[in-house]
Amino acid sequence: MKYAVMIEVERGEWSYVSAENPFTIYSAPMLFNNKAQAEEEAAKWNTGVVVEREGDIRSFDKSEKSRAKMRAYMNKEQW
Repeated sequence: MKYAVMIEVERGEWSYVSAENPFTIYSAPMLFNNKAQAEEEAAKWNTGVVVEREGDIRSFDKSEKSRAKMRAYMNKEQW
């Protein structure tokens, strides 16, 4: 079992924490071998949550990327 840390970037929008700085939703998530290490990383973030992961974490597919771009555009138009 591997562990990852997710943070709420915007209300209702979650992203995995990555070792890249800065990281994006396309960055590979940082994985931990035990929960204690993941909790230590989660404590660095205001909204950090530890999640269990089995197997690899996949990247967004083309349709998910398109929806994310559309949501970003719609959110920008509202402000």
